[in-house]
Amino acid sequence: LLTRAPALSDGATSTLISDELRNSLSRSPDDATYQSIAPTDGTERVMAYRRLPTYPMYVLVGEATKDFLVGWRQAVYWTTGFLLLFIGAVVAIQHVARNSLRHQAREQRLYNAAPCGYHTLDADGRYRSVNDTELNWLGGAREDVIGKLRPSDFYPAERREAFSRNYSNLKAHGHQADLEADLIGRHGQIRHVLISAVRVTDRRGNFQHSNSVMYDITALHTARTELEARAAEQQAMLDN
Repeated sequence: LLTRAPALSDGATSTLISDELRNSLSRSPDDATYQSIAPTDGTERVMAYRRLPTYPMYVLVGEATKDFLVGWRQAVYWTTGFLLLFIGAVVAIQHVARNSLRHQAREQRLYNAAPCGYHTLDADGRYRSVNDTELNWLGGAREDVIGKLRPSDFYPAERREAFSRNYSNLKAHGHQADLEADLIGRHGQIRHVLISAVRVTDRRGNFQHSNSVMYDITALHTARTELEARAAEQQAMLDN
């Protein structure tokens, strides 16, 4: 070893040739790269050498692995940390999504199996959605009802004009409560129902759709009609 740059801190020099260098020279006498721990300072370095073409000498250069790997290691640490955070976020999102889907499925089951009818109507009064209970009352297939029919299509003919009038009032005033109507299903069964509805608007106040709940009060209506008939009969008897 003729010279070293930079010099060792204590000014010492070394003529030692490492075993790694000797082995590399025997395999590749012109040039090569190898890795070794320097005997002078115990630092691990990646070394490269090349034979000079016109002199019986070699030139060697080296760089400590701790120096040139620090950036790579930092990148690995940052990437690993980011991946761990990303995986954690994905797991959390999947957990939230699964819970949300379970809640949605539960709410959908409650919506469809409710003992009353639920439906939404568009601006023209056509069905946008309807739960299973009311659909069974209508006696039609969902694809034949949604976007095609109105609740008035299941009313007696003399009540259909009243539906249009009531729906216009709903869109104008925002809500309606306790409207009674006869609902005639496609299977011919007649139910007396009680309907309440509210309008839904966007941020600008434009009408979007209506939400309605419908109760089957057929038994109550029958009992009330019978009581009214008996009351009228008793009043007639008293009058006579």
